[in-house]
Amino acid sequence: MKRRFPLPVTLNALGALVVLGMLGATPPAFAARDPEIRYRTLETAHFKVTYGTEQQEIADHVADLAEDLRERLGKAVGFRPTEKVEILLTDETDDANGSATAIPYDAVRMYLTAPDDLSPLGDVDNWYTELLTHEYTHIVHVDQMSGLPVLVNKILGKTYAPNQVQPRWILEGLAVLEETKETSGGRLRSSIWDMYLRTDFLEGNIGTLDQMCNYVRRWPQGNIWYLYGSHLWAYVVETYGEDVVRKIASDYGANLLPWGINRSAKRATGKTWEELYDEWVVWQKKKFQAAESTIVSRGLREGVRLTTGGQSANHPRWIPKGSALGNPGDILYFRDDGHDRSGLWRLPVTRAQDGGLDVHEADREVVVRTAGEANFAFAPSGDLVFHQNAYHRNLYAFNDLFRLDASTRDASGLGERRERLTDGVRAQDPAVSPDGHQVVFVGNHRGTRTLYLADYATTSASNDRSGRSASGTISNIRVLGRRGRWDQAFSPAWSPDGKHVAYSHFAVGGYKDIRIVDVATGATETLFGDRAIESGPTYSADGKHLYFHSDRTGVFNVYRYTLASGELKQVTNVRNGAFFPQISPDGRHLLYLGYTHTGFDAFAMPLDESRLLPAPAYVDPRPKAAPPPPPVKKVDRGDYNPLSTIAPRAFNIRTEPGNFGQAFTVDVAASDLASFHEFSASARIETALPGLQGSVGYSYRRLPFDASIRLFRALSPRGNFPAAGGKVLAQETTGAESSIAWSRRKPFDGHSVYLSYSYQRVGANQTVDLSRINPYDPLPFSDRGYAGVLHANWSYSNAEGYLWGTAPERGFSVSANMNATDPWLGTSLSGTNITPGDVSGFSAQAEATAYWRMPWLRHHTIATHIGGGTSVGSYPGRSTYYLGGFLDLPIVDTVQDILLQGGIQLRGYPVYSQAGRNYTLVNAEYRFPIVNVDRGLSTIPLFLNRVNGAFFVDYGAAYDSLDNANWKTGVGAEAWIDTQLGYHLGMTFRVGYARGLASGGINKTYLVAAIPY
Repeated sequence: MKRRFPLPVTLNALGALVVLGMLGATPPAFAARDPEIRYRTLETAHFKVTYGTEQQEIADHVADLAEDLRERLGKAVGFRPTEKVEILLTDETDDANGSATAIPYDAVRMYLTAPDDLSPLGDVDNWYTELLTHEYTHIVHVDQMSGLPVLVNKILGKTYAPNQVQPRWILEGLAVLEETKETSGGRLRSSIWDMYLRTDFLEGNIGTLDQMCNYVRRWPQGNIWYLYGSHLWAYVVETYGEDVVRKIASDYGANLLPWGINRSAKRATGKTWEELYDEWVVWQKKKFQAAESTIVSRGLREGVRLTTGGQSANHPRWIPKGSALGNPGDILYFRDDGHDRSGLWRLPVTRAQDGGLDVHEADREVVVRTAGEANFAFAPSGDLVFHQNAYHRNLYAFNDLFRLDASTRDASGLGERRERLTDGVRAQDPAVSPDGHQVVFVGNHRGTRTLYLADYATTSASNDRSGRSASGTISNIRVLGRRGRWDQAFSPAWSPDGKHVAYSHFAVGGYKDIRIVDVATGATETLFGDRAIESGPTYSADGKHLYFHSDRTGVFNVYRYTLASGELKQVTNVRNGAFFPQISPDGRHLLYLGYTHTGFDAFAMPLDESRLLPAPAYVDPRPKAAPPPPPVKKVDRGDYNPLSTIAPRAFNIRTEPGNFGQAFTVDVAASDLASFHEFSASARIETALPGLQGSVGYSYRRLPFDASIRLFRALSPRGNFPAAGGKVLAQETTGAESSIAWSRRKPFDGHSVYLSYSYQRVGANQTVDLSRINPYDPLPFSDRGYAGVLHANWSYSNAEGYLWGTAPERGFSVSANMNATDPWLGTSLSGTNITPGDVSGFSAQAEATAYWRMPWLRHHTIATHIGGGTSVGSYPGRSTYYLGGFLDLPIVDTVQDILLQGGIQLRGYPVYSQAGRNYTLVNAEYRFPIVNVDRGLSTIPLFLNRVNGAFFVDYGAAYDSLDNANWKTGVGAEAWIDTQLGYHLGMTFRVGYARGLASGGINKTYLVAAIPY
């Protein structure tokens, strides 16, 4: 007699949830969108523009620009999209940026914030024109396809765009070229952009073609794609004709196989990109050598380099008397060199007997750690007022003002020493009046930076645990000076008498000039009225002169303007660039921000009246800015409707070995334009067991937390049941899971919480042969019934990592998670090893990781980890933990499926060599850099970034009872090889040797892709 148990319907393996808890998997990233913003959509003939209700004027302007650009860029690049392009306007950041994608539909996302004071993006006639031109170029470029790629997309949906699978310098360089050709500004007209490349050529740091094709750590990192790509494209177009762009885009867009970039270039020009690059280098060298000769012929006026950090530095200032942050005459400046914390650093300076400056860079110290770039000012009391990035409403990372008492430091940023003065004002570039009663700053809102004046007061208070001895307030914030549509303000500075403020002012048409405003009346005066870029003003101590930087010669230099006479003198004459001048308190030295091929640093030079040069007359090399495009017909579509963009448009099909033969899987995922909603689905069939498996999920992002729900069905092998004829059974799990994710965001640390509950039905098709079992024994059968599983995860981290570091180098992270089942959670299971009703189970895991910088060599770090887990009760809440070494995965599968393993293992022992209901694992690694390579083979899509090393000790055990734990130790060494594959995929491979020192240990050499803990 045979007995058959019904096969219930289910969706995701219960075991997967247990593994999630066991591994301490990181919950989905918190990405809540602001529920208070109401979005609307307007539509033109070829575009749909979605925007916040406060952005109506900008949306109308962008719609007009888009229709105008469609015709001009369509002609330049050789393509006009047939589908309507979605454009999303957002004002959620104080960074200037945007993005574009042609997959699965054409979409452009524009941040409204205009570029900051030192950005190469800042040479524009109108920010929205430049940004939209750049991003829409990506659309008309990437969307070009023909031949077999079109057929693939007809079958699978829009999943493959050949022009997207190219080195990023081709994509971004072309977009920079077009942003320059189609406007009167653009980066190829920017003096900063020219400085970046000129300095590389003059100082022997020319980026190679293989470096252009990949990500490099050398300055300016990812900007090398835009910088070198745009200049190379400009040379090719100038030499071989504008039709080259259309030919290359069309030819490459017909390729079914990627990476044949030289073939397309040769068909269009007769030469490969390698040959074109070599030609361009020769041409560019001659150009820059001629430019250097012109500069030198006037007589160099260059300062001495005071700092050597390079990378990002800004706003160097002399520390005044009355500040306890350093000795008067020391220097405070923003520094982010990729080796240490970013923030405001003090540089000790002494005066030599000959009147020169002696700097002590080895004794520099961070005074205030900041999130993002910071500008600052000293109050007469000695207090420091500065801006940095901080979270507003736990949603937005905006710039706001902070105050640090003169007698304190805040190097870690984790204490309560700094006092927040504004919240959500989006304030930056503060300057405190000479009497200490007022502060001016720049506020950013709806893409416009406006100059504001506010009352500032410092009040005494008793010392508290944070170390503060006083508190500050900002009140009565009001606009200072007149402003026009799309105007921008930067870098204000007070006159010594407190009656005027000088600042850099941008007006549409590309006019960035020095403007002086009368604080009492608001009346303004513009100094020059030309299209040279002037900024960074500062007054001399006597108020007679105004110093600032300008690119009126094509090279940024420091100038002095005499207020009474209007006389203009050139103070520096440098080969690279000089910015943000500051005059020493004694008037004898000029401090400025200079540039080398490693980035920005502080420079200083004596101020000598006899060495000032007459300022040359400005000659405008830019074409006249085009007038605003004519208005186009628009249809108001009312409130934003996410359904038009969330519909699935593309499918991914893959095959891989499964539990029951070969598995075939179809995946689909979609998100609406504004990312309010996310949808995903997966369907899977395995050849030896054709039952449908898969999942369907949905997430909503407009609550204070992310909310998700998922339905699932999965088949998994279970046991070898004698009563079933010795067959492996297919256990089926069907159910639903709901979850919420929330994070507490702070500049330097943060908490996250993830909670989920799943309810599942478990069963199996099982045929029982009664002749094979003892009739007096309990009937053996696989698990079946219902399981309710509660999962919770909490984590905290303040770990710090740096550009040139091997991994995190400071701080710690902790996490804890648990899984629980119980009848009160809906669990009711039975099975061979389960007593009906006895289904209460619980598992928990906790981990802590700490990072310790070693004092002897830079980026040498000890990383320590301790983790443990316990499990009680019965299945399904109970977990089994496994310890052992890395999985041996085929390298082809590792790359193809991006199979990354975690770094927490018991190396030196076989995979899953220990199992138990509890585990303890301790790891320690000594990590160190070996060599930064950043080289590849020309345009071949294989690149070696760097090699790091690690020595390790692992110690742990998995056990059912602590008394029976079999503790094991493994030791070894690894080389971590950072690579890039296919121009876009970064992977770290570990080549290692591990030796187990206890019983069961092995000598193991391995190659895996794994991330560090």
